[in-house]
Amino acid sequence: MQDRRPEFYLLILLLFWPDDVQPAITNLPNLEQCLRKMRHSYKSKYQKYLRGRYLLPLFFLAKRKGLQRLIYTSKLSQTDLERLTEGDGSEEIKDLQRINGQVRDHKVFAITGQKQIQVTPHDRASVCKQGRVSFYLGFNIRGPVAYNIRYKDKRYFLSITMRSRRESWFYQGKCQKSELLCSAEVEVAFNRETLKEIFSFNHNVEQMGKENAKMD
Repeated sequence: MQDRRPEFYLLILLLFWPDDVQPAITNLPNLEQCLRKMRHSYKSKYQKYLRGRYLLPLFFLAKRKGLQRLIYTSKLSQTDLERLTEGDGSEEIKDLQRINGQVRDHKVFAITGQKQIQVTPHDRASVCKQGRVSFYLGFNIRGPVAYNIRYKDKRYFLSITMRSRRESWFYQGKCQKSELLCSAEVEVAFNRETLKEIFSFNHNVEQMGKENAKMD
């Protein structure tokens, strides 16, 4: 497969992206190699002109068979597009097919049969840990993109530590709720009065501050 423009490789991906009912075809193109060449072609042909710009998805994978499984982005409602790009992973888009995948080393892979094909996450912040995921698959001029990533592990945890630092209270928390793709590490300073308003439990805030001050 010689070097071509990105549009050529996009056509190859659309025509030969694997599905469960794909007819037996001999001499299938190597999609991983196609993707590498596509990204290289995009970098050499378009990146200097489109640097920093948002690449609109051109197609999405729908709940259909054959070539009918490709749906133009323009056929989706504005509401569905907003849910795809701004949703929290719990969104369900009626006409689109969720793809099974895997996150490894902060990289997202689409799993289709025996193949694992790396795709680009639309929202990199949503790739918060390793594990099994599902997502909607879109295609832009640079390659396949995973939208609305949802972790299949339903467990979540929340850990909180508090410590005093002179006259300020510091809250450190880490939460990870897989089905909503919540992943954050924050450190926010509260004064004592704010802390009393936020926490409704009956601990003595002043005493807690003295005990936790030993940690500093």
